[in-house]
Amino acid sequence: MSTRGCVAVGVPLKWEGVYNHYDSYPAGLGQEVWKIASDEKNLRLLCECLLQHGSWLSFLSRDDHLDLDHITSENPDPLFIEWVYIIDPDRTMLHVMKHEAVGGLDFSRKRPPRPVMLPNRVVDYGHCAYKHVLVASLKLDGLEPDWGKLGSDKEEED
Repeated sequence: MSTRGCVAVGVPLKWEGVYNHYDSYPAGLGQEVWKIASDEKNLRLLCECLLQHGSWLSFLSRDDHLDLDHITSENPDPLFIEWVYIIDPDRTMLHVMKHEAVGGLDFSRKRPPRPVMLPNRVVDYGHCAYKHVLVASLKLDGLEPDWGKLGSDKEEED
């Protein structure tokens, strides 16, 4: 089963990024993004280059990628984008967000034709609701985190 993610540029409330299809848990994609970003001398250039691609794999291979339909904080699809890694070049940080189910909504009502963004960045799919929540903000010039601990929860075992 794929664990989908996004590698983005910005801050937790406003970001834009590229899609990653598999192994997006912190011990996979998170560690990979950390290593690339923490070794980079010019984070702004890295971020500019990232956003010239449509996917993480395209960025890594430097393939031309014409599909620049990026994932954004305004259109995040947290039901299917399980992890978001946001490179923040202004603060030299990597912000880690994960998807989380939101309860308390009335799902017996008519289902919207498309997901709807509600207040507090909750996306209502009609039958369920999700949002991305901040798990950690990591200094890229600091010690590397314990990626296994950062991503450990019941979802990772599924």
